Amino acid sequence: IVVERQREERWLKYNEARKRELEKQREVAEQMALCRKIVREGVEVHAKDVEPEPQ
Repeated sequence: IVVERQREERWLKYNEARKRELEKQREVAEQMALCRKIVREGVEVHAKDVEPEPQ
């Protein structure tokens, strides 16, 4: 029973970490989409508003 609980806790931690990672990726994707939209509309993006991420 103890082993089962440890396994469940590891699984929960893994799921939490994965969920955070996916949310972070989604935020980055949304920012990139927003940048592309702004560029497409010909609006100048000021450096202070959108900081370019190092490649």
